[in-house]
Amino acid sequence: MGIWDRAPAGIRVLPYRDVDLRAPKLIAALPLIASSFAADAESLTRLSLEFGQPRTLLWSILEEKPAGAEEFAFRLADQLALNPDRKSWPYLSGASLTFTPLLKYDRNVNNGFEGDTIYIGDDPWVLNQRAVEAATIGGALAGGLSFGIAQGTTLSLSGRFEYRRAIGKEFEVFDNTASVNLGYTAQDWTYLNAGFLVNEEKRALAEDNVRIASFSIGRLFGEAGNQLHDISGTYIRAEENSTWQSRARVDWTGTFVNYGVFRLGLERGEKIDGSVLPEVTIAASYSNVIFGSPTTVSAYYTRETGSDTYGPREVDLYKIRVDRAISDRVSLYMSYERKDSTLDSFDNSGVDFGLNITGFKF
Repeated sequence: MGIWDRAPAGIRVLPYRDVDLRAPKLIAALPLIASSFAADAESLTRLSLEFGQPRTLLWSILEEKPAGAEEFAFRLADQLALNPDRKSWPYLSGASLTFTPLLKYDRNVNNGFEGDTIYIGDDPWVLNQRAVEAATIGGALAGGLSFGIAQGTTLSLSGRFEYRRAIGKEFEVFDNTASVNLGYTAQDWTYLNAGFLVNEEKRALAEDNVRIASFSIGRLFGEAGNQLHDISGTYIRAEENSTWQSRARVDWTGTFVNYGVFRLGLERGEKIDGSVLPEVTIAASYSNVIFGSPTTVSAYYTRETGSDTYGPREVDLYKIRVDRAISDRVSLYMSYERKDSTLDSFDNSGVDFGLNITGFKF
């Protein structure tokens, strides 16, 4: 059966030969605010509305067939380049420009060292570039475009530009990201995605550059109104500060109507002589509507190994974070992070928190 053979009540079903199928693999910076359409999908599982990606939202609509979902389904399918009413391509399937005010507490706004002394070999070096803690204020501008370029295929472009300044101190943070993704989705909900991302972060004492090329293959499957699974595998080539590394990752997301949304990811990276890079990364999260508001608790662990200017070292990084929506436009987060290194000068731990205000669209 095709995707549109399982349409909700009231949605026109087209023969397969007439379906203009495009890939629902949109970029993260092209937001689709599903909660604003909740009234159009009266009985759609709230977990999908709050936490689902665009592809999983459309799957849920077509499988669960909620009352009053026709308009919602076609609006979402149009943004995902899946609307069967489309008769010609290429065409612009989605666009957005959003400004988000930011208020964050930053434990290392200048990217300094936690300690006063660091050893290079057996020689101690006294540092005057200690980490500075500060509250920061600023904003982020994000935008995206998505084009249907062939049957079942979407090209997406996005950018995010963030600026923050320390309150009462002469420190600034610039964090800019741009990405391009080419995606394809088949009628059986198998999907492919090839992407490239560039990120640059600049602080007073350092400038970090990251480039990531990736290729993913995944599939959706499940039981309508009960559970939905999204499992994928990804091959990654990542460059961090002029060093390239190959990585492999497996991700699973399970949405269970009575229990919430679970996510689990495992990533392995190759060892590169002369660089300290991630070797093993494990990420897990749980999302649900708790005491009336969408809440996500996530945990993260990564182990970095290798050597650099400061000699060989191993680093274990642990992080736990809680995100909670206060309203449709306001959300809060708090996280605790701990870094244990074989070089004590790189050890640090502490709490970060912040406030996000969203919904300022142009």
